[in-house]
Amino acid sequence: MKKLVSLTMAVLLTAAFAVPAFAASPTTQKVVVTPVSVPKEITVLKGYELTAEEQALVATTLEEAVALSTGVFAEAGGTALTAVTSSPALIAMAKADILKDLSVRTALAKGGAVGIIANSGMLLRADGKSARNTINLSSAGLVPGQKVAILYYLPGEVTPRVAYPVWKNGKLRVTLPLPCIYNIVK
Repeated sequence: MKKLVSLTMAVLLTAAFAVPAFAASPTTQKVVVTPVSVPKEITVLKGYELTAEEQALVATTLEEAVALSTGVFAEAGGTALTAVTSSPALIAMAKADILKDLSVRTALAKGGAVGIIANSGMLLRADGKSARNTINLSSAGLVPGQKVAILYYLPGEVTPRVAYPVWKNGKLRVTLPLPCIYNIVK
């Protein structure tokens, strides 16, 4: 039950941050385009020392986060899925892992990815259960057959994991633990 409450709160907070993107006030507009980098606690925990240039390189705006989640459709053969926008800080963390973690870069290269995040978001089952699911992902930004890997994180964890999808009928097919924060990396 505690896990479900935490997951629900994460989804609600993510939605709360994404909804202002559609408002027109100047204050909201500033929030939408303000770059968010990796929180200091995370860089310390991971042992990363990011220079000012690296901080700027990995920084992500809410506008970018929404764009990275747009155009991705997920289905899991009869299991209802919910997809939400990932927070800019989580996307910045993924970028930092790609930039600083040799094992992540090696694992992504194994899947044929060079390290550019094409799509990002959070996937969870509509029934709130935690389980591994085979998911079909379609993305407007990818060409069938393109080499990609999926860099993903479990909620509340900062350990990066990599999965290797295969193309089937024009969609990426991959087995992931749900809920998870995913990044399709090309």
